Amino acid sequence: MRTACDRTTWDDLPDFISPPDLARVLGINVVTAYEITRRADFVCLRINRKVIIPKAAAMRYFAPEQNRQPIEVPTPRQKRQGKR
Repeated sequence: MRTACDRTTWDDLPDFISPPDLARVLGINVVTAYEITRRADFVCLRINRKVIIPKAAAMRYFAPEQNRQPIEVPTPRQKRQGKR
């Protein structure tokens, strides 16, 4: 089990990161990190099945801004309810 002290900081990461790295630094599930990479407004590179995220772009995306709307990633329950 991961704890808060297991989190990586942005400074610890290389210039290009993977979704598991993104999940670790944000403290979210890896599946949620992959769902975020599928958003149209999120900058990432896809090479075959590999997803590469520029750290600078991710930092800008998650930087607190006054006009930025919070990210709404549906939970599995919300997804199931939407299919009905």
